[in-house]
Amino acid sequence: RPVCTARRSRRRTRSPIWLATPSEPSSFLPSLQRSGRQEALVEFVASANRFRVYVPRSTCLVTLLLTGVECPRTPRRLPNGSEEPGEPFGEEASRFVKELCLQREVEVLVEACDRGGNFIGHLFVDGENLAVSLVEKGYGKVHFTAEKSDYYPALSKAEEKAKADKLNVWSVASTTDNGRAESAASGPASGQKGRTPLVIRPDLSFCVQLADDAERRAPASLPLFAKNSKSGARPCRVPTRLAKATCALFASTRARVLKSDSTGKTVSLIDLGLEKIINNVADIAQLPDSLRAQAPLARVCRLAFSQPPPDEEDIQLSVELMLDTVANKPATVRRVYESDGVAYVQLVEKASGVDVAELLLEKGLLFIDRRPPMGSKSGKGGELYSKYAAKQAVAFKARLNIWRYGDFRDDDD
Repeated sequence: RPVCTARRSRRRTRSPIWLATPSEPSSFLPSLQRSGRQEALVEFVASANRFRVYVPRSTCLVTLLLTGVECPRTPRRLPNGSEEPGEPFGEEASRFVKELCLQREVEVLVEACDRGGNFIGHLFVDGENLAVSLVEKGYGKVHFTAEKSDYYPALSKAEEKAKADKLNVWSVASTTDNGRAESAASGPASGQKGRTPLVIRPDLSFCVQLADDAERRAPASLPLFAKNSKSGARPCRVPTRLAKATCALFASTRARVLKSDSTGKTVSLIDLGLEKIINNVADIAQLPDSLRAQAPLARVCRLAFSQPPPDEEDIQLSVELMLDTVANKPATVRRVYESDGVAYVQLVEKASGVDVAELLLEKGLLFIDRRPPMGSKSGKGGELYSKYAAKQAVAFKARLNIWRYGDFRDDDD
């Protein structure tokens, strides 16, 4: 159009893209719920059941969590800078989802929103529910929240098939069942005696070997070692599949390969709760099916309702106090609830009766989770949570250790 024309040209405007933040989820949720099943674009895949999606109809970029399915975690970096290892098949599940829907047009159905501003709902790829596909491939388990969903029959059928075929996560023995939170009085680990290993991880998780399991391990390891080392079991001449149970000949115990690179193979000794790096491939042999199917004797646990300190020095103090209290000593382990494949327990040193979490909270070397999993505070779990909160209040008032500069927690902690 000529520069001197009397008519003004119409200015073209673009609709802004709104980013749903934790402070403004309510402004997006009603619109997304009314729209029902609508088109979206997957911008980013954080894990197998967590996505960043762009919804053109509402011109917003939101975080979507798949409902009704629990997937294995991938490795992640904690706020204190330490690295939390992932669960078996976590990376494979994430890779499966990326190949299926990353940077592709999909459909989403939003049902709810959590307190962190994340939307909860379903994602469909070529008309197929992604949660059903994950469960069908053995990359996820049906969560108890799916029972009220219209897709629960399809999810249950897919899980039964994957479990029967022992696909992926079902090929590894697990202590969880459908992600249900269990009360302190239920479950096989409730009230059992065990002992903790010398190694406690930076996130204060630890492995417990129950007394009955320890008695079974000693005689079982001898024929295992003899059969594989003397009777000609074939060492692994090819890269061992990750997360698959093998035999570590040098330690006379079962191991699971976590990582394989030029420096060697990093394995988890699943009956001891330790990690080792093996440089010589001949030190690894294939396990017979009967031994591979047995559940690990070392069980990964964390202290119930607790979070590790944010500072590395305070974490080291917490680890040292835990070691002084329960290392190589008989202890009582009582499961309070389970979440993401990890048992959250009450750990009590048998001789003195000291509750480890209660001791750490009283010393200001631990803080409680203000948003524990749904159902974990029912029954005796609620009583335990109240007792821990009282101990934390004492440490906070005295400004001990992690509280020396006041309340450091964010609103989401």
